[in-house]
Amino acid sequence: MKILVNDNEMILKESINVNELIKTLELKVEKIAVEINKMIIPRSEYDIYCMKDNDKVEIINAVGGG
Repeated sequence: MKILVNDNEMILKESINVNELIKTLELKVEKIAVEINKMIIPRSEYDIYCMKDNDKVEIINAVGGG
């Protein structure tokens, strides 16, 4: 299965949910937002929403500053 994550192709052996993708990418869930196929995925659905072939995933990191 192939997905695009921030315009980088990623090959997966099987479908995974958003939380599993975040763990695979070694990101902290508290500081990101996830959009799949131009739809924001609420954190409450990270365990439920599973990747599908050719999904386009955008992961945005929150950056602090001042």
